[in-house]
Amino acid sequence: MSQKSLEQLPFSEFCKLLHSRFRIQVNATLTVEMVLVEATHHGAGSAGWNLGAEATETFSLYFVGPPQAQLPQQIHTLTHPDHGELELFLVPIEKIKEGIKYEAAFNRIIPS
Repeated sequence: MSQKSLEQLPFSEFCKLLHSRFRIQVNATLTVEMVLVEATHHGAGSAGWNLGAEATETFSLYFVGPPQAQLPQQIHTLTHPDHGELELFLVPIEKIKEGIKYEAAFNRIIPS
C-alpha cells in the first residue's frame, strides 16, 4: 500500500473513520491493533506569524490499543484497509478499561 499524505485527510475525513481499526507493525513479531475512538476539532483560524493569513486547523485523534502492549511516544506507521499507511506521532495518554488511549494532535496549515 502506498503512504497517504496527511494533507489528503482533513478532519472531516478522519471523522468518517471513527470506530475503524488500524494496525501497527511494532516489530517483526508484534502487530498491535488500534481503534479510532474519538476525533475532536479544536477550531480553525489564521496562522499569522509571518505566514500571511493562511487558514489553519487543529484537532486531535484518539485511539485505543490493547492494555498489554503500551507503545512508546513516537511516530508510528498505522495501516488502514482503505487508506493505506499513515505516519502519526502517537502519545499514550491514559489507561482505560478498554486498553491504552493514545492521542495524535494536529496543528497545520490548510492547503489552498
